[in-house]
Amino acid sequence: GALFLLSHFPKIQEKIREEITNIVGSRSPTTEDMASMPYTEACMMEILRYQSHLPLTAPHANLSQEVELEGYTIPKGTVIFGNLFACHHDETVYPDPWEFKPDRFLEEGKLVGADHPAVRNFIGFGVGRRRCVGQQMARIRMFLYTTCLLQKFKIEIPKDTSLPSHDPRALLSESPVILPPPMQYCFVEC
Repeated sequence: GALFLLSHFPKIQEKIREEITNIVGSRSPTTEDMASMPYTEACMMEILRYQSHLPLTAPHANLSQEVELEGYTIPKGTVIFGNLFACHHDETVYPDPWEFKPDRFLEEGKLVGADHPAVRNFIGFGVGRRRCVGQQMARIRMFLYTTCLLQKFKIEIPKDTSLPSHDPRALLSESPVILPPPMQYCFVEC
């Protein structure tokens, strides 16, 4: 999803590349650079929020007792799926949810804190005790993959090729995973 979205937004690629140049320079990016690169980190969060690759959580069950939650009664034994896609596109939390805006995770050039609604409601890896155990590894790999690529290349599509819509609603299908359409990319050396 990162290549797909970044191919739509050359100005965002350029801002990430500028941050790479200022923080990393010509050496290879490392995990230690993550904390010093808020714009890049905000882009990674926005990719996960916007695309919501796994639109539903794994099933959970309310096994012990009937539960009241925000005015709803959940009977004992009910199987529950969390709708991450809907949470990530809730306009009361994310104004303009169908726009790709990494800046929603930034204030004055810094990542917003954990108590900010954009972060508090960000559930790209699930929630609670059942959250993805590989979350930190996935974030690190995504950061390194993206920064290593953008340090050296611009991501474009072949000439005479049109970009398909990046609207995640257009990518929904019967599959349990939201995937971008197969595409060819050009990696143009910077």
